[in-house]
Amino acid sequence: MSRLSPMLFALSFSFATSSQAFDANQVKKLAALRECKACDLSGAVLPFATLKNADLSGADLSGANLKGADLSGAVLKGTNLSHADLSESDLNGANLGGADLKGANLYSVNLLRANLTDADLSTASNAGKVTVGEAVLCRTKLASGEENRDCK
Repeated sequence: MSRLSPMLFALSFSFATSSQAFDANQVKKLAALRECKACDLSGAVLPFATLKNADLSGADLSGANLKGADLSGAVLKGTNLSHADLSESDLNGANLGGADLKGANLYSVNLLRANLTDADLSTASNAGKVTVGEAVLCRTKLASGEENRDCK
């Protein structure tokens, strides 16, 4: 599937409240191009979205609902994912270099082979069931401290 489904696209608007800042045009851009660099998707409601290999580098996804989303291979460098719901999402092979995941819900997230260099997961919640096998951890901030196992 190369686009967000029309149903998902409609859902992203139906659950929005006035306190959410995301721009509907940015969601359209993401759906059409699978790219939304440095865009504002804060508070967006995109559960179970298919965003495989999408480029969201530098985007603001703070407080977004990405539960069950397929973000495998996505470029999320420098992305603000603070307080986002990423539970049950697939981030296999995603580039999260420098991403802010403070307060994000990481319940049952797949981070296999993800690049977490300079990422901040220090206050992420539900991180106990996260799969991080083969993930790159260098200057990665975790609740237990900074992890540098993969720095060269």
